[in-house]
Amino acid sequence: MLPQKITDDEVLPAILRGGVDLDAAWYHIHKHWRSIWFKVILSAGGEPDDIDEAYAMACETVFKAAKKGGLAMNTASFRTYFVRCVLNAWLKLKENETRRANLIEKIKAIYPDDDLTLDSNDNGEQAQTEENEKKALVDKLLKQVTERCYKILLTYYFENKNMEFIQKIMGFESLITARKEKYKCMLSIHKFLETHPAFYHRLKELKRHG
Repeated sequence: MLPQKITDDEVLPAILRGGVDLDAAWYHIHKHWRSIWFKVILSAGGEPDDIDEAYAMACETVFKAAKKGGLAMNTASFRTYFVRCVLNAWLKLKENETRRANLIEKIKAIYPDDDLTLDSNDNGEQAQTEENEKKALVDKLLKQVTERCYKILLTYYFENKNMEFIQKIMGFESLITARKEKYKCMLSIHKFLETHPAFYHRLKELKRHG
């Protein structure tokens, strides 16, 4: 059974009410608004998978902000606000700032709307907070392995040393032995992540944003 039909003006109130009304809101957004950002992002060189991920990120952002009463729309309509959220979410998936700036210009050319504003870069304070969280998560992850593995992984992935260097400083008999030990360490990491999916997805999200 399809959700009840609503108009553009009824979408935000429906989100705030929640329940079946929330389903109706997401259905309306997906059916009637999706083509707007989909065409814009595709024309700017985006991929369908990225578009769907950006849409999911925007839904989460808007829902949380709406429930907290923190929607800073500053636009003529909620539709324009939501489209802006999707486009900004897609831009956040692009790590290179120069490329981000070029994409913004493309988007503005494709979708000229006076009410549409895009973030040229992430808020500095928020970016620093996310970076600190990422470091804390990585540190917690490395603490799940032995001290020996901690040193191997830290040296290889964060100090960018090669396996020959690790073999020498840690006294492995051969390069093959050193590589086998690193493989065992990574297996320990993967086992932890498999049993802690929320941890894994949050770390993945922060890595993408950073």
